[in-house]
Amino acid sequence: MTAEVSEGPERIKLLEESVDWLDQSPAAYELARSLVALGAALRRTERHAEAAEHLYRGLETAQDCGADGLADEARIELAAAGLRPRALHTADGDSLTARERAAADAVLRDEDPAAALDTDPAAAARLLSAVYRKLGTDRSGLAHALSRPAAGGKRQGAPGGTDGTSGTSGAEADD
Repeated sequence: MTAEVSEGPERIKLLEESVDWLDQSPAAYELARSLVALGAALRRTERHAEAAEHLYRGLETAQDCGADGLADEARIELAAAGLRPRALHTADGDSLTARERAAADAVLRDEDPAAALDTDPAAAARLLSAVYRKLGTDRSGLAHALSRPAAGGKRQGAPGGTDGTSGTSGAEADD
């Protein structure tokens, strides 16, 4: 990443571009990393309001994808800016649809999601892309992400959730 070896205004410009690109991808960790780096760079140039926005968002994204070291780095930068981490929130719109959950469950069972959902591979890929984006993870972190409590303290797919599934599978029990 060129931004890591750049300084001053060029570094900020490259980090802003990185955030813009990563905002459109399911790469949550990389987005969190760029947000924290951008926030730190802005703080060092006395642009505190902008720095706070990126650091808070970077902290939340890092915590959502389980990047504890990066979350700690964001907290340190917030403290250096004279700020405190605010309470995190999960948007209600981030819950999985029944079809997204079914696709995720198929992946956890090592089944072909297209076959399990009786759909074409492109449609299954779109569903899984939405799952990974909403959960801030990729295939390797799917079981962990689905086992985290969602908004309201319920696990994704827990009884009483919006999708009516049990939220359990053999793959999740192996964590």
